[in-house]
Amino acid sequence: MKYIFFVILLFVEIAATFFENRLGVYVLKPLLMPFLAIIYLSELSFKVNRNGFLYLVCLFFCFLGDVFLMFDGQLYFVLGLGSFLIGHILYIVQFYSPIQWKNLTFFILFGLGFYVLLFNSLSDVLVYAVFIYAMAISLMWAFSYNHIGYNKLIFIGASLFVFSDSIIGINKFIFPIPLSSFWVMLPYGLGQLLQLKGILKINDSKIQE
Repeated sequence: MKYIFFVILLFVEIAATFFENRLGVYVLKPLLMPFLAIIYLSELSFKVNRNGFLYLVCLFFCFLGDVFLMFDGQLYFVLGLGSFLIGHILYIVQFYSPIQWKNLTFFILFGLGFYVLLFNSLSDVLVYAVFIYAMAISLMWAFSYNHIGYNKLIFIGASLFVFSDSIIGINKFIFPIPLSSFWVMLPYGLGQLLQLKGILKINDSKIQE
């Protein structure tokens, strides 16, 4: 039931954005990641190991990213980017396992290709910030793929996250996308939810450590 409540909260936030209810967005969007944190803690009976703590810190930085990206302006965009960058690094730490070079190369080339697509539209500051972010999310995506054999939820969740960020990049720097808030928030929220489920599976055998 708690997962259904999260999905309902997500759709209400999307509706608030669609109907340009700024107050609704300011109230609802910052609730998404804390709600996931509560779900995660309740699944673990509020007993958290090292990996669990890292995941909660990751959600905190995603929460900060959500808040910063509610506001307009390059400063808030960079702060949001930086917050999600830290979140992706923490995801990489949790997903890490040895990876084949051919798999890593594919995901890195995707990130580089998308960066090149955006390059001419980026300001001096964003040229560097977006490059670092693109590499980080590509690595997160790559290491999530390592779990596809026994934990598909992590890879599907990471893929939805990448799709959401791609829509943000295209909408902000290349051309406007109709219903962009829907195409950003729905995969982002569902991606985070699926990653939560996958991380619970990863951590399940380590809870007693």
